[in-house]
Parts: sequence; structure tokens; C-alpha cells
Amino acid sequence: MIDTGGLRPGGKALQVDRDAAATLIPLSTYAQTVTPSLLSTLSNGTKPNGNAVYDEKSMKDLATTLSEKKTDLSHLGARDLLRRDYKEYDYRVEWLPGAPTLRVGLSTIPVPLKNWARQGTVEKEILLWMKTRGLHVHGAITSFKEKPSKKDKEVPAKGREKEKKGKARREQVWMVVEPSIFEDDQGQYSAEGKNIDLDKLTEKLFHLLEKDENLKLEKHTQLELNKNGVLPKGVKVKVYHQTDPTPTRKYTAPLLKKILTESVPEEAPNGEASQANEPSVEAKV
Repeated sequence: MIDTGGLRPGGKALQVDRDAAATLIPLSTYAQTVTPSLLSTLSNGTKPNGNAVYDEKSMKDLATTLSEKKTDLSHLGARDLLRRDYKEYDYRVEWLPGAPTLRVGLSTIPVPLKNWARQGTVEKEILLWMKTRGLHVHGAITSFKEKPSKKDKEVPAKGREKEKKGKARREQVWMVVEPSIFEDDQGQYSAEGKNIDLDKLTEKLFHLLEKDENLKLEKHTQLELNKNGVLPKGVKVKVYHQTDPTPTRKYTAPLLKKILTESVPEEAPNGEASQANEPSVEAKV
């Protein structure tokens, strides 16, 4: 019921899922909640017609409850959210001095940043996570539905079903760390990755992320991390609205790899593009 959206037509449900539901309902406590005619059909071992189970009100209510429970992350702290849906990569960045191998982490978080970024907490949690994993760069991508406004609820009936679910939104939080800030506690970092040119890395990374025409990143207007200077020097952080919510981590991850590993023309002082050396790539998925 959870993964098939309550056996929603046109969704992920297969016939075997519908057959299983038809067999199990009469044996479950939910047998008392379905209409007598449907229960009689199921109890006789007869497969119901079409979407009879999906259309049953009690089954729709069950699917809604299960979906809400699945997406309820209110019991998770910032660290749990960071590692809940997490990917990690190693890339050799030849356009940085010494061509160090950087470790990059990407977390997908299905709640708005404001819900878990309590003042001074999220910055410290991300930094601690980066220290634990030996990360130089970490990106947290939030994905959620914004509650519909009163204006949205007044849309014509044709678009009401979509609007009442809320508009899709995404945000991105990027943190870049110079490992030397951890002083003697750099055990998770490789020898070649302990010293990096933080300014050069962040200048190029943030510039090319902001320049990307698909993400359409804009400075976050409601939230500013490290506002009170809770982070040490050697850490840089940026928070964005992703104004086009369509690109997911499956888009951002390859873009990040391209930024770090490919030869990207840089603006020379006279405004002309200068070409960097072509780098090699080492990736860990």
C-alpha cells in the first residue's frame, strides 16, 4: 500500500499487488471497514473488477495514513537527516594546487531547511558530519511540498487537485572546509587532502553552481547560516533557493563532478577565457 500509493491506477502497482491486496483484506482487521459487497466478493476468492480496492474509502484512508507516517521525520535530528539519504564521492581536482583528492558528500532531505536548521545547530551538525566522514565539500538538498496558500486553494477545479498538494520546492546548502581547522583530529582525511586552497575551491564551486541554467540558484532570502559566526575560520557556507525544483540530486551530483574534475574555462583578468589542464577523475559512489 505504501509503495504503490494505495494501488493507485497508473502508478507503481502491478496486477500481483492488486491480487495480493484482494487476498489479504478479508483476512485482516480491515475486512470490517470495506463495503459488504466488496468483502463478499473478496471472501469468495473472486478478483474485484478494475480499481474496486483503490476506490474503497477505507483503503484510501489507510494509504493516506501510511504515506504520512512514512514521510514524518519529526523525530529525526539534524545528523540523522544528513545521513538518512546520503551519497559520497572522491574526486581528484587537478586545478587546485597539488591536485588533491577531495571527498564530497551529498544529502537529500525531504523537509524544508527552516524545519531543522535551528539557529546555530545545523551549521555545527554539518561540520561535525564532515569531520566524521573526512569531507571537504558537503551539499544538502532539501525537497518538499510547500503548503498551498489561500490563493492557491481558489484555483479553478481543473488545476485544484495539483495545487492542493502544494508546490514542489528545493533548497541547497553548501559547506566547504579546510581540514586544518580540525588541527590534530584529521584522521579521516588523506595526507594529500589535508591542505587545500579554500578560496580558490569555493570561488569556482559557488560561481559555477550559481551560473548553472538548470538549477537556477538564488540566495536564500529567509535563512542565513553562520549569521552569528558559530563556524570557525576555514569554513565557508552558502544557502540557496533552487528556483527550478525539477533537477534532483541525480542532476546535481554529475554537475558537481564536472565542476571539480573537468577543464573549465576561467575568466582571465583581461576578460578572455583561459584553459586549465585536463584533469583525471577518481570517483567513489
